[in-house]
Amino acid sequence: SPARRRMVVCNHLSYTDTQVTDVVLSLAGLNEVAGRLVAIAGPKVYTDPWRRMASIALNTRKTAQSSTVASEQDTLTSRELAVVALETLAECGRLMDEGYIVLLYPEGTRARERRLQPFLRAAARYLLIEGVEVLPLGQVGGERIFPVDATIMYREPATLVFGDAFIPREHGGKTAALAECHRRLALLLPGIGGKGADKLWQMYSHGRASAPVSERKSLAAALQSCAKSVPKKATLAWAQFATTISQLEAPDVRTS
Repeated sequence: SPARRRMVVCNHLSYTDTQVTDVVLSLAGLNEVAGRLVAIAGPKVYTDPWRRMASIALNTRKTAQSSTVASEQDTLTSRELAVVALETLAECGRLMDEGYIVLLYPEGTRARERRLQPFLRAAARYLLIEGVEVLPLGQVGGERIFPVDATIMYREPATLVFGDAFIPREHGGKTAALAECHRRLALLLPGIGGKGADKLWQMYSHGRASAPVSERKSLAAALQSCAKSVPKKATLAWAQFATTISQLEAPDVRTS
């Protein structure tokens, strides 16, 4: 790829997700790639020995956690969060310019039910970094290796599935870029992934494209209209995704 800045976007199952990715890549003979990964990590990763263990031998870049999911960091004002976010974005650009690959978990917190959760709105800022190319990565198995609330690790199989790289800026502003990234990652995961997710997305795309411009629904409304066709086990995840898009479409959220 001619793109100079590269980012991997992955689902989040465990504090050992980055370790699992590093090991699987190394076992596949991609040591050089594994060594260039830099994971964006919230403060929870550094709060105790068990969590620090998950990052001690890895490249990480600490950032403040979104107030939406924060529970173990000093309270920061909105202004302080914005300053940290801007510093992290600038650092990500510098790292990618030096040849590192930024590893982002846009859900912001681990999935307790193994489903792909809604992405944090703040994740869109990373996707729209100038010149960045994104590679979706679906991981399965990390939740069994180091389960939520566990204090020991287990020997379990893990699988990495990479999707096609894409450039988020080519898909529009924040809302569209985030939705496209979520769609591509969902296709790589069990449950609503694969053919099911693709069928639903085609249903949405066809309905939106065939309607007159003046009658087209918002993205969130269009997603909600497909809800009856979603497999029962994925209805909650679909509803959460539609809610996230609805929040992104709010008038007070900038879209570019």
